[in-house]
Amino acid sequence: MQQAAAIAIAAWVLTACGSTAAPSATPIKTVEVAKLPPVAAELLTAHPKPAAPASGSPQHLLAHAAVYGAWCGKQALQLQGWQVWYRSGGRDE
Repeated sequence: MQQAAAIAIAAWVLTACGSTAAPSATPIKTVEVAKLPPVAAELLTAHPKPAAPASGSPQHLLAHAAVYGAWCGKQALQLQGWQVWYRSGGRDE
């Protein structure tokens, strides 16, 4: 049964291809590959998130707050850099 179906499909395909007037006359539509603009290395840097405080003592919490605040500042600067890059169309200014 499968062999008969395969023969029928092959005959159908050959008939369809043979009945097409000019199969090579069909234009092939090509799409250009997107080109990404260069990105500054600073924007690609991954800043690791600081570890949680060692304990809930005021000293550890204050130390963690200082480190975490510095990390947030790095993240904010990086985000600002991406926004400038995006608005400029990817061109370095």
